[in-house]
Amino acid sequence: MYLATVTRPDISYAVSLVAEKLSKPTTSDWSSVKKIFKYVKGTLSYGLLYRRDHNPGILEAFCDADYAGDHLTRRSTTGAPCLYAGAAITWISHKQKSVVLSTTEAEFIAASEGAKEVIWANRLLKGMTQLKGKPTMRIDNASALKLVKNPEFHRRTKHIEIRHYFVWEKSKRLWTWNTSKAKIKSPTF
Repeated sequence: MYLATVTRPDISYAVSLVAEKLSKPTTSDWSSVKKIFKYVKGTLSYGLLYRRDHNPGILEAFCDADYAGDHLTRRSTTGAPCLYAGAAITWISHKQKSVVLSTTEAEFIAASEGAKEVIWANRLLKGMTQLKGKPTMRIDNASALKLVKNPEFHRRTKHIEIRHYFVWEKSKRLWTWNTSKAKIKSPTF
């Protein structure tokens, strides 16, 4: 848990999956934990490399969701790293609190969670360095991006919780959005 939270964003998804079973672990769960340890042992030389010359003063974030990825509960998982100077400074990977009805909704909730990370990282960095321009939030779902930019209430999006609309309100003045096909890969366990 410590590695996933503090120094190794590449294992945070896998660790969150095995952490769900802490109260009643099975042999299969222990096998998954051993695979994570094996991966960490094989990648000891991996790390976060911050570069002074990589987009100086620019905060960049990504948000993504796997629609109904948990086969037992059908909940989606959100992932959202914030990058500065070429490496992650903050990241999240957790299961969404509710079951969603579309990929658009899953991505919209991921954008909402990512927005919280961007706000926190932006405040942190402003206290330490000079930022240039607005942070950039990248989202790879065109429908969710349209909803972020223009949250029209129509039949297909009316059910999305109001609390997720804060991302739309914040995005109008705090950062720029764009679509990105870039995927941040996490090891498969």
